[in-house]
Amino acid sequence: MKQTQLLQIGALAKQARVNIQTIRYYERRDLLRPRQKSESGYRLFEPDAVKTIGFIKQAQKLGFSLATIADLLALREPGAVNCQKVRGKAEAKLVEIQEKLHQLERMKQTIQDLIQSCKAQTEQKGCPILAGMEVNTHEPPWRLAEGLHCECLEP
Repeated sequence: MKQTQLLQIGALAKQARVNIQTIRYYERRDLLRPRQKSESGYRLFEPDAVKTIGFIKQAQKLGFSLATIADLLALREPGAVNCQKVRGKAEAKLVEIQEKLHQLERMKQTIQDLIQSCKAQTEQKGCPILAGMEVNTHEPPWRLAEGLHCECLEP
């Protein structure tokens, strides 16, 4: 039987291209566990911990929370794979992303409308962009800034 070379935290951090504090944080969040501690108290990790860290980082890039990542890691354990559960988590993340995109599109449109209201004004009564951000209403931004002139573009 082949002896597995365990990694100390510094070697693991180097191979996984993260800092040691990241590994300690993942330990505190129960995302990563050392296999054992050496006689001198060093944390010793399986070489597969590099893959686990890569999985965590990739899942974070996709927008998954650490709590969801913990659930996904549990589903990676032998005998625990349930594709329906994994697909359900991925579908929930997709809905969340779609909602964020919709919100970002509304934000983009509001800012475009405020910029357009600034360009369209001819009277000097303030900046419609600033006025539009001060109002807390559901009125379209171009109505919020009606009658205002943007002095921010003038010399």
